[in-house]
Amino acid sequence: MDVAEKTKAFTYRHPWEVSRRDCLCSLVADGGRDLVYADVGAGDLYIVEKVRQFTDRRIIAIDNAFPEYEISEKLLMLCDVEAIEKGTVDRLLLLDVLEHIEDDHSFLDKLTTVLSESGELLISVPAFQFLFSPHDEFLRHYRRYTVPGLEKMVLQHGLEPVEKFYFYTGPLLVRFLEVILHRLGFKKEFTRVVSEWRHRETSLISRLYTGVLNLDFKIDRFLGKLGILIPGLSVCLLCRKKSA
Repeated sequence: MDVAEKTKAFTYRHPWEVSRRDCLCSLVADGGRDLVYADVGAGDLYIVEKVRQFTDRRIIAIDNAFPEYEISEKLLMLCDVEAIEKGTVDRLLLLDVLEHIEDDHSFLDKLTTVLSESGELLISVPAFQFLFSPHDEFLRHYRRYTVPGLEKMVLQHGLEPVEKFYFYTGPLLVRFLEVILHRLGFKKEFTRVVSEWRHRETSLISRLYTGVLNLDFKIDRFLGKLGILIPGLSVCLLCRKKSA
């Protein structure tokens, strides 16, 4: 959940959050339990909770809202990615963070230095600049991306794509309609936030919604492996550090 969306009324995780976490993390679940994972923009540690299932090593969580340094048996919390020892991270997660960074190229430069040899970086970002709306402004986004644009960017920073695809095609259609209605003057506000979801994860409506999103993700990913890019609300790029 974006920190801007977290309200005092937050109770239950939105199906979008549940699906996004489980589907994206599944891309970096393999490789052995001795891998070092790091989550940049870790926020409330929701992603970290999932990553704990994949490794026996201490997980690194980075967020500028964290204390300067905090360590426990299972977690190392840092406020700056530059505090990570270079070349030590095997799986680096950057989920819906890059769009918040004004100088995204410099930020990627910092990230590549902490990756181990053949380390992997998983990136997700919102898709298509024509969908930029007051909701993006509310979330303090600088931009939205495309698969070709993000691919070109990572190649410039010593990374090579392993998988690339858009995901959540259904929600893309909903957002497109919202943006059009707003530009035509029929929709004044983009006030809905994921923290306003009022159903338990175990409820029928939550499980159905999550299941539909999971299926959407899996279809988009499958087609992406075939080289077929179906437009979606978000971009996913799994890339690997090029060997020297």
